[in-house]
Amino acid sequence: MHSLLAQAHPVGVSGLLTGAALTGVHVAADGSLRADRIPQLRRAFTLTAAATLRLLTPRPAGTEVTIPLVSYRPPPPRALPKGPTPPPPSPAVSPGDGNPDPHHPPAAIPPHTDHPPPPSRVAGDVQVVTFGRPHLELDGVPVYHGLLSMEIAAYLAVHRAGVTTATLVDQMLPDADPARAKDQIYQAVRRLRDACGQAAGGAIAIANGKGGYRLTLHGGRCDLWEFHQALHDANHAPDDPTRRAALRRAAGLYRGRFCGDLDAPWAAGHATTLEHQAIDAYQDLADLLADDDPTQAAVVLEQALTTTDPSSEPLHTHLMRLHARTGHLTEVRRVYDRLVARLADLDAQPSPATIALLPRLLRTTRP
Repeated sequence: MHSLLAQAHPVGVSGLLTGAALTGVHVAADGSLRADRIPQLRRAFTLTAAATLRLLTPRPAGTEVTIPLVSYRPPPPRALPKGPTPPPPSPAVSPGDGNPDPHHPPAAIPPHTDHPPPPSRVAGDVQVVTFGRPHLELDGVPVYHGLLSMEIAAYLAVHRAGVTTATLVDQMLPDADPARAKDQIYQAVRRLRDACGQAAGGAIAIANGKGGYRLTLHGGRCDLWEFHQALHDANHAPDDPTRRAALRRAAGLYRGRFCGDLDAPWAAGHATTLEHQAIDAYQDLADLLADDDPTQAAVVLEQALTTTDPSSEPLHTHLMRLHARTGHLTEVRRVYDRLVARLADLDAQPSPATIALLPRLLRTTRP
């Protein structure tokens, strides 16, 4: 069964086991699942909460259940504090291979220009979204989220120099029959091109040349590329206001873990690196805001705990120190207790340094 599901997952086929052993499963309004004794349940992202609960209800063997699928749309993240209008992006630096670098994130690379871009037939903001489950978005509304097709789009967003079909097969369908896997990649690319044509009207395209498939933009956007550009702008900002604006852009673009809950081994390392970059950006932004507006700095760190790792010890201790500086000792204790609870869910506990930090901060008096 495990082998069957592993091969079927890249084309959108998943398994859901039901039975008496699943008593105690909790379904939230957003479709997320939690079970007292079953770790790592994934979000039922194509079902409403009510439909998920109905599907999880035990019933006699052989009973057929038909439940219509709907698109799951996560709520937008809470808005960050507004700042001055960001300046135009700085000139792009020399392109690399697209792999995230925690110290020197690559700047945006101009789109491929071997051929003139086709005329755009769609008015509006269209982009490839890779933070969270990958999808195409038009004016803030998801319009396409094919599993294998959008996984390919995310891979192309990382590897901007081009990717061959053989590489896509090796990275996404390593256990499948080679001939069948190659055909699956071709079909997924075709569906992705069709979706881009319908949603973007030429603003986003999949080019194919000597280097293989490439993601190209002709007026469209890619959140991953803009995130790297924002970090580059922040690292090279001439002053604090410009740096704050760039960090706000980066934080606003990071909606969640790269590729979301997609079971893609190739994406794990990139996702971790990008999450660390996002956490660093949130902390840098909070530090820049703290002197003039500590309340907004706290909002930024709370937002970070929503969109990045909710059990991040550095983010919690950063927030504890901020509250201590402003004399909000009750908030220091609240943040620490929340960290303890979240780590307990992972069978972990705060580090000795964090445990020692709490009493020191609670002795802090407001200046």
